[in-house]
Amino acid sequence: MQLDDALWDALIGDLYDAVLQPDQLGSAVRLFESVVQSDGCHLFATDAQMNPLLHVWTLDWADEQTIAADYYAHYIHLDPRRAHMLNTRVGEALQCSQIYDERYVQRSEFYQDCLIASGGRYVAGGKVLEHLGMVGFAAFNRTQGRPDFNAQEM
Repeated sequence: MQLDDALWDALIGDLYDAVLQPDQLGSAVRLFESVVQSDGCHLFATDAQMNPLLHVWTLDWADEQTIAADYYAHYIHLDPRRAHMLNTRVGEALQCSQIYDERYVQRSEFYQDCLIASGGRYVAGGKVLEHLGMVGFAAFNRTQGRPDFNAQEM
């Protein structure tokens, strides 16, 4: 997949515009997903106590009500991706597979009981917001059986 600058600028512009019109955010995220060939996104922002302030879920393969509720109640505190991304710059993209090896994933309650159990496998994303105690993340997912994100998709 080759992504030209004009398409990239349009996609990012659509995402920025959609933040100001939240009813359009899900559609803008889905368009972005189609370009990077993601199988779904969990875009969220929390306050300093990890209460959700913004929640966009496009993971059609995972039950939003059950998994999202479990994530905010329990797994958010165990999510190693979130803990790692707290120390990154806004806008920095990361692949979980570059941070956490297969051995780590096999021992992780978050990966085994939440992400993989719900059908997910590879995740790429980053911090999209950090302001006045609020922090936001985007997690683009690939389901089991799909390859990890490649360099161009990152």
